[in-house]
Amino acid sequence: MSVLVIGVVGIFLGISGCAPSGGGGSGESSSGEPTIMEGVWVSNCQYESFLNVYTKDTGTYLGNTLTGEQFTYSDDQCTIRSSGADFRYESTFIVENGDILDGKQLTKFTRTMKVLFSEGFVALFFPIGSTHTLISQQYIDGNKMYETDDTNNLSLTGSGYDYVAPTQINYDYYVVKQ
Repeated sequence: MSVLVIGVVGIFLGISGCAPSGGGGSGESSSGEPTIMEGVWVSNCQYESFLNVYTKDTGTYLGNTLTGEQFTYSDDQCTIRSSGADFRYESTFIVENGDILDGKQLTKFTRTMKVLFSEGFVALFFPIGSTHTLISQQYIDGNKMYETDDTNNLSLTGSGYDYVAPTQINYDYYVVKQ
């Protein structure tokens, strides 16, 4: 069962990355001050095999808040909307320097997310109104941010997690700053 939960979390973590703020030496930011993430980030179209749908994610960053949404599609270009795994959330986050992987500095992102809308299989683990704490690390290269294979094993109530650090960067799944 935890493998399914990990997979569901992977659906929307692609837009949950972050980067250090422009000031200070530690790279940490937990205030409402802008970070280099400020703006709208959009993912490439991805096939989610365990849900049998295509998804596309959008994340809007403002200070230390993130509003995200995932929509489902029936085609591999993400042009024909369908239902099945739509998901919307809002969160606050902190950022800090993450691990070094393959000689690349990762950015660690810890956020508390509140589910605003969920449907289908995703709603079983992320019901509307529930809150979850998530940790992720991404590799940021200019205006492109790549997901890693790190995982969160969330409890069904969202009250806890076990974090497993990344071992590789996933260059097939990314978001682009618009």
